[in-house]
Amino acid sequence: MAEKLEAGFADERTEVRLARRSRSHSRLSLIATLICLSCWAITTVREVGSAPATPKNLKEIFVGRCEEYQEVINPAPFITEPKNCTYLYDLFVDAFAYRDPCDVPVERYDAFTSAAEHPMETKDKVMYWSGSVYPLVYEYTADMRRYVTIRDILAGYIIKNIESWCGQENDPGYNYTECPPYGSCIDQATPTYWKAISKNFAERIEGHVHVMLNGSSGTAFRNTSTFAQYELVYLDADRNPTLSVLLIHNIQPQNIQETCMNGSLIELRGQVEQKSMTYHCTDDPVELLHFQCVDYVNADVCDHMTSANSVPANHRAPLTSLHIIFILLVSRLFITTAMRQIV
Repeated sequence: MAEKLEAGFADERTEVRLARRSRSHSRLSLIATLICLSCWAITTVREVGSAPATPKNLKEIFVGRCEEYQEVINPAPFITEPKNCTYLYDLFVDAFAYRDPCDVPVERYDAFTSAAEHPMETKDKVMYWSGSVYPLVYEYTADMRRYVTIRDILAGYIIKNIESWCGQENDPGYNYTECPPYGSCIDQATPTYWKAISKNFAERIEGHVHVMLNGSSGTAFRNTSTFAQYELVYLDADRNPTLSVLLIHNIQPQNIQETCMNGSLIELRGQVEQKSMTYHCTDDPVELLHFQCVDYVNADVCDHMTSANSVPANHRAPLTSLHIIFILLVSRLFITTAMRQIV
């Protein structure tokens, strides 16, 4: 009788596991479908040569990524307090729908940014950037494994890579044909969104902060940049004692216009120290050069790094008798184990 009861309990447990697995697979299948639809929408909504416009499937993209982020990308913060993605979408579009596309100030997104906030481990791991360095930032931060960027939080993830969106005063409230070019007016819906979530993020992060800048771009630090106006300005010495600048330069061809010791970096240092924060700056950190050299293996600086990291044959430590004895013992152990398995 006990064996039959145990068998029955085992069958029930198996059915429960299968049911849970089925529900999980169904959820992931739905998310995958929505993400595929979002990719299709982004790539097909614009014709060649047309101006950026609101994706026709913006809601499906938004809600699909919102669910994916909570289920797959970063589920831990949402186990007990999941976000209602449809509600977040309504707050998002309310900021710009049925409005002039150049009349969407940063404050219009306040309700959304507040509702989209979620706990996240960012202490000493935040990486900002400014200028044309995002591809390297993306590779280096490694999807939150090394550092966290604004695009790694929920509000950044659901909108990343969508080039533009805007409203119009007439029905249907969104312009699916054409939006003003990015940056063509001050209060444009897309730039003000990134400014709004950048401000919200900067007000909440703690610990040492990092920023990657490009010393080959002419002016690495610009007072008109989102970093200067909506990130740096909201950092606080009590929460953020240090700002570390990672200053990279183009290596193919090599082009150095500014270094940590001149140009706009001097102004950045002054602003940071005025906030009673400690300032550090490193020209071409070795770890970033390794990433750059993956794409430009023939660059002179990469040849130098390879030579510097190699060890000449006459400098290598010779095998000693202790090394040889250790190798023989390990080999014998391996052979003995293999023979026992055969027997």
